[in-house]
Amino acid sequence: MSKGAQPSDTVHNLLLSEKIIEGKKINVLPKKTVPKKEEPAPVAEAAPAVAPVVETPVAEAPAPEQWLKLNPSLLLKLQQPN
Repeated sequence: MSKGAQPSDTVHNLLLSEKIIEGKKINVLPKKTVPKKEEPAPVAEAAPAVAPVVETPVAEAPAPEQWLKLNPSLLLKLQQPN
């Protein structure tokens, strides 16, 4: 230190508390940044209007008897042993 070396802030505060040097303590805690305030979006640029949801009717599944009429090969698959 006699040749110009500078102590860290913590060492500086330690030397002050031991009364080796005189001066004022240095705050070693980091400064907190203030969060930036976001400006609210203008009303004219609001989110676009959402289109209404239209429910489409769902076709009902055919009854099991109708499956065989639609696809006769199912009957052969059902008759085969596993």
